[in-house]
Amino acid sequence: MEHSEKQIFNEFPFSAETPTHGGDDDLSAKLQNWTDNVLQNRDLDLTIEKLSKVFTQSQSETFNTYTNYFAVSGWYLALAYLKNHDVEKAKEVLKILADKKDDNPSVAKKAEEILERIK
Repeated sequence: MEHSEKQIFNEFPFSAETPTHGGDDDLSAKLQNWTDNVLQNRDLDLTIEKLSKVFTQSQSETFNTYTNYFAVSGWYLALAYLKNHDVEKAKEVLKILADKKDDNPSVAKKAEEILERIK
């Protein structure tokens, strides 16, 4: 990897705050806790498991409780994988984020940039 994880984290494309509009307050609180875990390198295995479930459910064809959490859950899941030294899984998530240009252009752009760096 060309750049350190810390440099990648410093380039996060949006606020670390999780979305609260149109979302589930309990889920928002949990997601904030999981993103904090990623940033502080705590409980990465459990955090990856939880973020992976949210990220997967957020990609449903129909709108659901998790839809608003697609970008933030995917972003932190990819970063958790990087911190956990699983570059291939991080790439998988970043590719999904990068493919959602219409829905999340700033996240898609940053995901593409990071994919280029971690080839």
